[in-house]
Amino acid sequence: MQIDRTDDLSANNFKMFLHTVQTLAGSQGFYSRIQETIDNWNDEEFENARKYFNSLPQKFNDEVDVVLFLEQ
Repeated sequence: MQIDRTDDLSANNFKMFLHTVQTLAGSQGFYSRIQETIDNWNDEEFENARKYFNSLPQKFNDEVDVVLFLEQ
């Protein structure tokens, strides 16, 4: 079964993570490498990442929260 990677991204953390990486990938090497990794995830890896980010106790309210989380 193939996961629809555009479906059910309503859980804020994973949606904000993907949005931030996509937004910064064009101007920051760190984020372009993350985007390349995401693009190469298989369905299981994508689903595991979704579960991980959405289970974090910290909630991402904006891109700054994601950047601080990734660069800590």
